[in-house]
Amino acid sequence: MVGLGGDRRTRCGKVQGMAICTKVRCSAWCSCRIRHTPTTLMLGKIYRVMLNVRDPLDEPSMTKHPLHIVTGAAGVGKTTFGRELASKLSGVLLDSDTVTEPVVRAGLAAAGLEPTDRDSPEYKRLFRNAVYECLYQTASDNLDHISVVIVGPFTRELGDSSWPKQIFERFGVEPTIWFLTCDDEVRRQRIKSRGNPRDQAKLIDWSRHVSDAPPAKPAFQTRNVET
Repeated sequence: MVGLGGDRRTRCGKVQGMAICTKVRCSAWCSCRIRHTPTTLMLGKIYRVMLNVRDPLDEPSMTKHPLHIVTGAAGVGKTTFGRELASKLSGVLLDSDTVTEPVVRAGLAAAGLEPTDRDSPEYKRLFRNAVYECLYQTASDNLDHISVVIVGPFTRELGDSSWPKQIFERFGVEPTIWFLTCDDEVRRQRIKSRGNPRDQAKLIDWSRHVSDAPPAKPAFQTRNVET
C-alpha cells in the first residue's frame, strides 16, 4: 500500500518501508530531510507516476527552434532578406554588420587601424573569427526560445563541405543555409548607392573584391536565391 504521511503539501511518503519524497531535490523543497540514494530517487519517480505528480526534470527537453544562415557577397541583399525571413519566422536577426559593430570599431581604433576597415588582411586576422564566434554564441543563447537568422558573408565556410555538419554538431539542429547571388555589376551599383564607408576599399579595387567573393557554387547544398 502507498500512504501519504505528514504535510500533504510536500507529498512525502513511504513505499515498502523506504522513505522517499515526490518532490524533485526534496531537501531543497521540503523538510522531509530524506537522504537521497539512487534507490530512493528511482522510487521517488515511481511514486510520482502513481500519484500523477509532474516533475519538471522528468519532462523531455524542448526541441530547438529553426536556425537559418543567410550567406553571400556584399551587396546581394543579405540584410534585407534576413530581416524579412526573421519577421516571417517571428525570430531574432543576428547580422554580422550590426551585432559586433561598436566593439569592432573600438578595437580597430585602439589598434591604430581605420575603424571602417573590413577588407584588409589585418582586420581578418584580428576580428573575423571573433565576429563569427559572437554570432554563434548569441544564436546558441536564443535557439531554445526562438528561431534564429544569422546573416554574414561566410566566404571561407561556403567552400568547406563539412561546415553544415559542424553547425549541426554545435547547435543540435540542422541549419537551413541560404546562398544569395546577383550580377557583380548590380552588386557594385548597390554598394555604391548605399554609401557605407566600410565599402570604400571594395569600390577602389573592385576586381580584387570580386576575386575574394564567395565561390560561385558552395561546397554543399544550399537554398539559392537570385536577387
